[in-house]
Amino acid sequence: MKFFCKIICLLMAWNSYGQNCTVTGKVTDEKNKTVAYATVAFKNQQDSSQVFGTLTNDRGRFSITLPRAKYTWEVSIVGSKPYKRTLNLLPGQNRVNLGDIRIQTTVTLEEVVVTADNSQHIELDKKVYNVSQEMLAGGGSLVDIMQNIPSVQVEVDGNISIRGNGNVRILIDGRNSGITNPQAFLRTIPAGSIERIEVITNPSSKYVAEGTGGIINVVLKKGKKQQLTSSFEVFSGARLNAGGNANISQGGKKLSWYFNTGVGYSEPKKLDEFDVVNFGNTPFETRQTGEKILKQFYLFNNLGGQWILNKSHRLNLDLTYRKANIRNENAINYEDSSQDIILNQSQRLDTEVSHNNLIRSSATYQWKLNPQGGELRFTLFGQSSIEDGNSTIREQTFVPIAEVANIDRSFNQMQDRRYSLSADYLQPLPGKAQIELGARHKTTQILNDFAVERTSNGATSQIPVFTDKTAYDETIQSFYAQYTKTLGKLKYQVGLRSETTNILISTANRTQQQAIAYTNLFPSAFVHYDFNNQHKIRLSVSRRIRRPRLSALIPFSSFSDARRVRIGNPSVNPAFVIFSQLGYQGKFNKHLSITPTLFYYRTQGVLDYFIEKRSITVNGTTQDIFVRKTINIGERQQLGLEMGISYEVSSWLRLYTEGFVSGFIQTGGFQDVDYNSTGVISAGRFRLNFNLSKTLKLQLQHRFVGGNQRGQFTRRSVYRMDMGLSKQLFGKKATLSLNFKDVFNTWWFQINSQEETFRQDYRAQIRTPQANISFIYLLNQKKYQGKKGKQYEKY
Repeated sequence: MKFFCKIICLLMAWNSYGQNCTVTGKVTDEKNKTVAYATVAFKNQQDSSQVFGTLTNDRGRFSITLPRAKYTWEVSIVGSKPYKRTLNLLPGQNRVNLGDIRIQTTVTLEEVVVTADNSQHIELDKKVYNVSQEMLAGGGSLVDIMQNIPSVQVEVDGNISIRGNGNVRILIDGRNSGITNPQAFLRTIPAGSIERIEVITNPSSKYVAEGTGGIINVVLKKGKKQQLTSSFEVFSGARLNAGGNANISQGGKKLSWYFNTGVGYSEPKKLDEFDVVNFGNTPFETRQTGEKILKQFYLFNNLGGQWILNKSHRLNLDLTYRKANIRNENAINYEDSSQDIILNQSQRLDTEVSHNNLIRSSATYQWKLNPQGGELRFTLFGQSSIEDGNSTIREQTFVPIAEVANIDRSFNQMQDRRYSLSADYLQPLPGKAQIELGARHKTTQILNDFAVERTSNGATSQIPVFTDKTAYDETIQSFYAQYTKTLGKLKYQVGLRSETTNILISTANRTQQQAIAYTNLFPSAFVHYDFNNQHKIRLSVSRRIRRPRLSALIPFSSFSDARRVRIGNPSVNPAFVIFSQLGYQGKFNKHLSITPTLFYYRTQGVLDYFIEKRSITVNGTTQDIFVRKTINIGERQQLGLEMGISYEVSSWLRLYTEGFVSGFIQTGGFQDVDYNSTGVISAGRFRLNFNLSKTLKLQLQHRFVGGNQRGQFTRRSVYRMDMGLSKQLFGKKATLSLNFKDVFNTWWFQINSQEETFRQDYRAQIRTPQANISFIYLLNQKKYQGKKGKQYEKY
């Protein structure tokens, strides 16, 4: 709190530099009618970090106070060509009237939206992808969009990775998403509610240090236009997938608001096969096949807006409610044999029902401190989710005797609460520079209550090893400072972040308590050099942290498979990464662009999985199970190259390909297992966009993930092809889309592992092939007169 007070005192004492001049004007269209809420922006020619902006009022007039300097200024609305001029505010001028400014305002829908191939742009520390016209995501959810974002992969367990690194932090509108189950969470945010995806592969010090793979920020749609605008989508698919989305928004001089809602039901299916060879034990071989159908109903609502109190003060409010009812139907078949003689055949049927309710809210207060662009921002964030689940598991044997062997019941309740308060300060400085300071306090409280009981031979008893109540409490105090400077074509940024983490993990039944506390520094540095608008290079280096996931810490969370379980390891430590990358962005003509990036990771305290065989006794019966947990193994170095190429062959065909390949060296071990290994990781995609006519488009995408070997595990290569088709209707006010996922049914992950006493071969298809059809209709989005929202970085 003292830190916040010091910042405020510093800001109040800051004197504005230079004398100011008031600039006025009036904006009209081709018919000489006034244009309300158009963007008017001024950029200092000597200091590009100084950008000032305002909006025209409902009579098309504007007034803005600027420091005296030479400016490039423009007036614009979305979809039209900006009106650009220069302005020199001379000493002695106190007021300048630019008179009537006539701009073009008639816009067609085709001019406004861009396709996924040419919608990306690179900023100082992130890549931004506009996904509004993503054909392969129609009728889908956030997970479908993630599968089509360059550099991003969806792994076999449903987790997200960037360039093969699975420690990715996912934000919603720049704030913590609170993800504890990535698969379930990503499927409950409809694609129709998403405006863009920001991929930050090497975050600067102003971002939280968590996420060694990077940060993915999902930006939901907001209110931008003066008139009431909306879009509606209905979709269906096979496997069963049906629902609808609506986005309604309106902007204004003082108040803008937005509302996104979606409802859907789906039944994706997962298939897997698991073979085990036990060396010297009976049974010698075990074959396991599984089928899991996830029957999911979700409701998603997002309401928010911005209130402009006056020229210096703004308030942003956002509220999200998500409800998910899930019914997992999981069937597992076991067959044990020795020397081709079947010893046991059994089936385990699991019906798991869970209900999840999440509510999250945020309030951001923005205070413009001076005309130079100084700003102070306070953000208060809160989130609460409750998940109740129970499962009834019936295990029946067929060989040697047909009978109901066991009935297991599991009960799980998870309460997750997260709060944060942050303050951020930005001040441009003379000489094309700026300084940023910030502080943040975050609290996470999670309570997980899990119990398993078994009924066998008429007797019911709890299984103690799988029953416990775990409390997880975490607080993180962080501070950062960041300095940015522009020297002609060169721009650099240096920053330092400090984070103090306190974690307390306690279990009720095991009466265990684990306290963890550490303070770390996370520096970052960025250097950008723009040869011209077509050729740019970017160099960055930063230190990051990978904290263990909640699932890696809590003792237990699932009993669907009685032979393979995952347990927590409260003593696992975080991993630390030094990450650097050198990137080039080149546009050789209007048809060809190339973006290669060389990257390097060095990780200390690498987190990996460890599998071991254990014996447990339940109701007097002893059985073997395979247990997987997260451990620290040692050090890992990784050097790789990522390449993106976009080429417009003709007006009807555009090619886009991106991928990465990296080599790694890993050293370390755990118990008697040697994790020393070297190998290659690779992934990529190749996309073709066909403009079959002015209103008909076809998209083909090929995806590839290369195999690799690491520690106990060997992973095989996989490939798939997706296809999308879209047709604009009703004067381009509507779009009908059809897409197919995994056209040739080839997206099967294969992982093998071997130890002295056993060998495991695992194959899984996280989602069987899917076909979707969607219909989107837009209202009040063909003509456009001004927008309300993020027109510029500094207002």
